[in-house]
Amino acid sequence: MRLIKHQTGFTFTEIALGLALFVLVSVSGFAAFQALSDRNKVNDTIKDFGAIFSAAEDWKAGKASFTGIDMDTLNTQGLVPTAIGGGSGTNPWGGDFTVGPKTGDIAHVTITATNVDAKPCANIADKLLPDSQSGSNSTCASGVVTVSY
Repeated sequence: MRLIKHQTGFTFTEIALGLALFVLVSVSGFAAFQALSDRNKVNDTIKDFGAIFSAAEDWKAGKASFTGIDMDTLNTQGLVPTAIGGGSGTNPWGGDFTVGPKTGDIAHVTITATNVDAKPCANIADKLLPDSQSGSNSTCASGVVTVSY
């Protein structure tokens, strides 16, 4: 008499379905992580703009204008957080922060962040606009966020 052996394990179809489910969950998890990461970069950039503006205001105290201000000066005087430092490659997208007198109005200051991804660039400019003072503006062009206070 011959015994029938039953094979155990998974069929190809079961393995393929399991793998497809794993890939689907991984891709959606990555997309959610990327969205969270982008939100954090936007918030960090806005926070950094505020820190640089505060440092610029502290630097200007007692001066008639922002003539002579730059990131190195703010960093050397310890007015900006060490994470921002001299501004080179320190924004969340790896670009630079710059600060200087507003063109045509040295009583105001202009701060820029370069190399910002296109999608969040306009979002950052929009979020910074309501915080700016009278006569100020914020723009996004070619990955550069520019805010004049």
